[in-house]
Amino acid sequence: MKTLFNLLLVFSLILSTSCSKENSLVPDVKPEQTGITANDLVGNWNFVSLEYQGRTIYGYDAELKKTKDFVTLGLREVTASTLRFYCDCSIYLNQGETKLSDFTYNYTLSKTELNADNVIKFEIISASKTTLKLKMTYGNTNMPIGGTYTLKKAI
Repeated sequence: MKTLFNLLLVFSLILSTSCSKENSLVPDVKPEQTGITANDLVGNWNFVSLEYQGRTIYGYDAELKKTKDFVTLGLREVTASTLRFYCDCSIYLNQGETKLSDFTYNYTLSKTELNADNVIKFEIISASKTTLKLKMTYGNTNMPIGGTYTLKKAI
C-alpha cells in the first residue's frame, strides 16, 4: 500500500509539473536585451585570431597571405556609425606589416550582422562589451570569406 501511495505521489507530481515557459522560474530574455549596441563598439578592437579552413591563425601567416587579404583584422576609430579596418589588407605588404585602411565605412549593426557599407559583412557569432566573434560572410574574393575572427576591445 505504501508503494502504491508513493507511485501515486510521484505520478501526480509529474502531471502537475509543466515544461512550458510560462511556468519557468528562469525569466525570458527579450531579443532587444541580447548582443551589443553601436555605442558598445566605440573604440578600437584588436585581432586575436582567425579560424579559417580548419586552421586557427594568431598572427601573420605566410602561406595564407599569398592568396588572401584581411588575414589579421582589427577595427579602429569605431564610432556609433563609422569604422576603419586595421589589417594586413594588401597582399603586397611585407611580412607582419599591417596598416589602417584608407577608407572610413559607415556601418549598420543588428543582432546578427555587422555591415560595413555593403562592402564587407560579418555574422555576429558572439558579442560582449570586451570580445567580438565575427564570421565574414561577404567581401571580395581576396578575403577569407567564411572565416571567423575573434577580437578584443583595446583598453
